[in-house]
Amino acid sequence: MIKTKLLILSAFMTMTACTSQAGGIANAASARFPDVTAQWQKEPVSRAVQHGYVDGYEDGTFRPDLSVTRAEFVKMIDSALKLPLAKFAAGDNWYTPYVNAAAAAGIHRWEDFTTGDWNTPISRREIARMAVRAAGVKAGDESDGGVMYAAVKAGLIQGIAPGVLAPEEKTTRAQSVTLIERILSAKAGKELPADKYALSQAEIDWRGTNLFTRFGYEPVKLPFDIPWDDSLTFTVHEFIIADMTDPDDPLAQMVRGWGIHERSHLDKVNESYVFAYKISANNRAAGRGTIHSMWGYLHQGGSYGTVFTKQDVYFDDSQIGTTTGWMCFQKEKKLVDEWIASENRKPYFTLEKINVSGTYHMHEDPYKR
Repeated sequence: MIKTKLLILSAFMTMTACTSQAGGIANAASARFPDVTAQWQKEPVSRAVQHGYVDGYEDGTFRPDLSVTRAEFVKMIDSALKLPLAKFAAGDNWYTPYVNAAAAAGIHRWEDFTTGDWNTPISRREIARMAVRAAGVKAGDESDGGVMYAAVKAGLIQGIAPGVLAPEEKTTRAQSVTLIERILSAKAGKELPADKYALSQAEIDWRGTNLFTRFGYEPVKLPFDIPWDDSLTFTVHEFIIADMTDPDDPLAQMVRGWGIHERSHLDKVNESYVFAYKISANNRAAGRGTIHSMWGYLHQGGSYGTVFTKQDVYFDDSQIGTTTGWMCFQKEKKLVDEWIASENRKPYFTLEKINVSGTYHMHEDPYKR
């Protein structure tokens, strides 16, 4: 009993010490740099200064919201990782040894930047690419979307707001040191938490769906076509799953922002997943003379409820052209989660033609994972 109490006390004292240390580091940043005010900035800024790869300005500020150039970022990351630098050669820019060191270490590739130069502000997409290489994270897909997804999944990149990745935005000094501190933690073997909303959006940006993030299902390649006849084709662009029971889920907020019609039984929708398909109807023959709803052509396979919104797809088949919108369905979250967790009743997510044979799967076979 005494030994147990001592162990509990020791664990409590360790946790208290860690919390106190983190708080002390954050307070140190506030004391030294009065402009470092956001809570998320304080600890990374203080640790970065302690590690010696960045410092404040002569006026005593850190300027956390100031954008960082590609050259400045590569200098920071080289210095943080203590990469060996070659000597300056005549005619070199100040950043040339840092760029060469990053390239030699595999952090930078010469084809990374197709526009601008080393004095161009670095984007969040560009730092994600450097980050996964520096941390040793393997991206299954070297595309911009695949690399950003890998960076978010590894806990290196988080959203600037729930579900907002802003890949083209300029990177700030505070964001840069926060990322570099995460890289150092990852290289030290620490497991970093992933931002679940950012991860969901990263998968959507990359593959047009958050199916893998949500359920672990491997999606099919999007977009894909569903031919109806010689003159009408539907194209499925995105398949999004929103957790309507989570008030903070940005995708649920998006669906609600579309204006859910009262005939959708909102009380049921609020306890459900909403499965939203972004679909376009391409009509290539005039003269049918009818305004159609997508509901007359396609539905989600299985017993799913319909969710009507102001984003539903209606198209005039007397006019040649393309109309794009959303089709939404719902199923009780608790029930779907039970199916996903089961060994022999996993759900299949499909679109089916109405009154015509044709089933289109949104994913690979979940039993062959």
